[in-house]
Amino acid sequence: MQTGRCQVCEEQLGSRTHEFYSRTQKVVFEGKLKTVTVLYELQEMSFCGQECWEAMEKPIMDGLHPLYQQLHPVAKCCECQAPVDRTQPHYALYVGELEDVSQPWLASMRILDEREVAVFCAECRVPDGDLAAALGLLTEENDSVAAAESEPAKKLEPQS
Repeated sequence: MQTGRCQVCEEQLGSRTHEFYSRTQKVVFEGKLKTVTVLYELQEMSFCGQECWEAMEKPIMDGLHPLYQQLHPVAKCCECQAPVDRTQPHYALYVGELEDVSQPWLASMRILDEREVAVFCAECRVPDGDLAAALGLLTEENDSVAAAESEPAKKLEPQS
């Protein structure tokens, strides 16, 4: 079972949660098959349900555009609208509904639903720490810090 509390209502988390997380990832496109390789992931915030996630969605996403893009080889940076080559390591934000299916011998989460919220170019956001803390959404006792490196993206034109 999950430990911790909801970022909004502070209720104890149950086995099903909504999670907001950031990733450094790259995507391989082979015909209709798309494979996302996660190079680094950081859980930013946990919510007890959809209602609490929706309460934080606007403060988190305020000023970012476009959001919830289709998975094409080239995306637009949600801060500066520059092209982002998804085949190269890049930074993205996700929200997902997860279920804790851990057993005494294995910690495990089942992804019930997952959506890529935003994509960033290397000029706008390099994952050098905790996005939720950088946005001022966490209190000091809940802060977490992690580091990852990204490679510069190639200059490509976005697809619609």
